[in-house]
Amino acid sequence: MSAVCQCRLAFALWTLCAALAAALPGCASTTRTTTAAQQPAPTDSERRGDGYYLASCAACGGLLGTTGPAVTVLYQGREVIVCDQRCRAAFEAALPDAMARLDQVMIADQKPLYPTSFSIVSNRSLPDDATEFIWMNRLIRVCDADEQSTFLANPKVFIQKLDRAVIDYRLPRYDIDKCLVQGVELDEDSAVNVVVANRLLRVCCGDCAARVRNMPRSRIPNVDFAWARVMRDEPH
Repeated sequence: MSAVCQCRLAFALWTLCAALAAALPGCASTTRTTTAAQQPAPTDSERRGDGYYLASCAACGGLLGTTGPAVTVLYQGREVIVCDQRCRAAFEAALPDAMARLDQVMIADQKPLYPTSFSIVSNRSLPDDATEFIWMNRLIRVCDADEQSTFLANPKVFIQKLDRAVIDYRLPRYDIDKCLVQGVELDEDSAVNVVVANRLLRVCCGDCAARVRNMPRSRIPNVDFAWARVMRDEPH
């Protein structure tokens, strides 16, 4: 099978998994997952944190773009993308539950990729029942509810620590030598590291970095395919 076919197959599988996960109410877990009792109403504020990175609609789980232009909504800075206005209405009609289901999908997706076994708040070793939550489409793992409150009081500082942990973990294993946007060879002296959904995406310049941040879902399947290959070949 050619590399192109393998990439297409990986993308199709990734999309199917995301769509199926979105349709499920959540899976049992030994970790503590926290969800706010009151979810924020839609706002037109500037996006905070990671862009929406899933290939599937947050409401119905269908592949984005197959029924027309997708609709982007911000919930107090958190970006969510749905198929169309009907999906937006359905999502907002049951907003707390819909957001909780989306959180579960993102937790299941990002947990295997989490770059550290230590809390980014306290540097303590994460327990088996670590508290897990989604902040602006990013999985955060901390020791307990007190550390979650500490994170939420100053998320920018801790996100920077998590970004650094992702880069430190992934960069030595990064297996793509070309810019994810332009396809040109990466120059190690000028390449830009972008972290989205606890993944490292490398590009050639700041303009390409902005494009990746604005639409990460179009680049993540390539990164996931390369990462799976590295993990398969790495001795355990």
